[in-house]
Amino acid sequence: MLFPCPEFQLLPFPESAKMPRKYPSSVGALAEGCEFYDGCLETPERLKMLATPEAPLYFIGDLHGDILALEGIIDTIDAMSPNAVIVVLGDTIDRGPRQLYVVLRLLELIKSRPGRMIVLNGDHEEGVQFDAEDGKFYSPVIPGEFVEHLNHAPRMRHFGIAFAKLLEKVPVAVFFQNGIYAAHGGVPHQDLLPDILTPADLSSPECLRDFIWNRLTDARRKRPNRGACGTEFGYENLLEFCSNIEYLMPAPLKLLVCGHQHPYDGWQFVAGDETHAALCLYSSFIRTRIPGEKRFGVPCFAEVRPGEAPRVYGLELDEEDILGYYSRTSVPLEETS
Repeated sequence: MLFPCPEFQLLPFPESAKMPRKYPSSVGALAEGCEFYDGCLETPERLKMLATPEAPLYFIGDLHGDILALEGIIDTIDAMSPNAVIVVLGDTIDRGPRQLYVVLRLLELIKSRPGRMIVLNGDHEEGVQFDAEDGKFYSPVIPGEFVEHLNHAPRMRHFGIAFAKLLEKVPVAVFFQNGIYAAHGGVPHQDLLPDILTPADLSSPECLRDFIWNRLTDARRKRPNRGACGTEFGYENLLEFCSNIEYLMPAPLKLLVCGHQHPYDGWQFVAGDETHAALCLYSSFIRTRIPGEKRFGVPCFAEVRPGEAPRVYGLELDEEDILGYYSRTSVPLEETS
């Protein structure tokens, strides 16, 4: 019998999250939030090894600037389990209509829920950099609307510098003692495994790149393509990683939870064998336009309770309500490509 496939349940969007909340409009508040979080990461660990929390674990996938989806998911999780530990899998910026609000809200949640809110870097965060020589922000990641906004809004300079500095310390993967682990992209590919001899080796630049960029597929095996920024891995590659580093971990690895893949249905599950699997999440309403498909999808998040198979939940909301929400915030909904 293979690793049990998660149960999926569609939930109504919470009424409490349908009305736009008031966010501090001060750029100083954004910068202060970055500096507060930066202060909490004075001894940064790009890979975190954590004890299994007693409360349920929840995972939120790529948000890409969709503040409506974030508010709905947070309100839903709070109603299900007020003391939950939440892991956000990165790619919180670019593509969506309210990127700054998403950043501000996540900083607020980190500050108000110490130890219960973990935000990982995705490729879009990892790409944000500031060039002090020419005084501009840039990113090699496409699309990169976030840095474009920073460059076209001089009042955002202080926040942008603080944010770019902060992102250099944000973790890219987290491992829990129950064998659940999370990263934005995936795991180090097969060509890196011979050089992983100690836990510290997992923090090499090459491994960190794969945690962020490696992309899950349902293929049996993929070869690493080092000629491109990203590469793909299949379930045999996942099994090789787990077996090769098992002796470095406090417990055998069981379930990888990741983002990056943008599954149109909001989630994708790949079972490797009886005890290993990967779950990919996408947590935004906004989808790449596909002819014949709906404009908006279902944002999904996952719940993992001790001793139980993971569960995936989706939040359903009518297109009219989604457009109405962003109309009330006076921000046009951007098309995605």
